[in-house]
Amino acid sequence: MFTSEDLVSLVESARDALAEEDKYVTECLKAQGWQHDRGGIRENTNERYYQFVIWRGLLKSFRLRPRTEKKYYDLSFHDPTDQRSEVAVAEIKGYWSDSGETEIGGIKKDIVKLSQAKSPGVMLVLTTHRADQAKSNYARLAQDLSLTTSVFVHREFRTEPWKGQTGDYIFDVIAFLVPNASSTPA
Repeated sequence: MFTSEDLVSLVESARDALAEEDKYVTECLKAQGWQHDRGGIRENTNERYYQFVIWRGLLKSFRLRPRTEKKYYDLSFHDPTDQRSEVAVAEIKGYWSDSGETEIGGIKKDIVKLSQAKSPGVMLVLTTHRADQAKSNYARLAQDLSLTTSVFVHREFRTEPWKGQTGDYIFDVIAFLVPNASSTPA
């Protein structure tokens, strides 16, 4: 069974793994003296990269066994005593543009995919913004997805601003459960 506590634990584990990777990449860029437009982990916005960083972090800290690319889902979670027993599935999407216009279609497509899963679905959205813009960005994302911000579980960490930006920036891991046949009362 996948619980609300599991959702929180998943988001916190993902945040911790991504923060550790952010620190590592930032230190590498600085040590090499390389110029960069995007600091830290945002140097690479490929979703597969984030998928494997999160998977690796979950191996250490999540009660369910994570697997990648099972049944066409980015992540699946299994009971550690019965690894064939799928407890939940997840999709990961980046939300990198200012307006989200380029990403929102893919997020919606993954929500439909998760709604058809036989086990509970989790949508993970990764984004970055100035700390003082977080609430308005959550509201815009929720509106674009026809949701309310109350369904979001999110955790963030401080990250460096992109070249030419000022202020306190955060990298955000936002997740929510996607209702499906297994979560709808009969």
